[in-house]
Amino acid sequence: MLTLGNEMSGDEDDLTTMNDPDFLAERRRIREALEYTPEREVSSALAERYWRLNEEFLRRARISWRGDT
Repeated sequence: MLTLGNEMSGDEDDLTTMNDPDFLAERRRIREALEYTPEREVSSALAERYWRLNEEFLRRARISWRGDT
């Protein structure tokens, strides 16, 4: 069972400070919440959180592909 609610709380607001395992776990949690929530019931906060997580995922991927540290 997924727990919704704290989509944008605390230190999680700055996704760039999350370590990779925590970041990926949060992205998975939000993605699953979206998958199991009827489309008409998806909150704008949840959708925005997922968009931000995807943007951060792509940013990290670009850094990895370029070999930046």
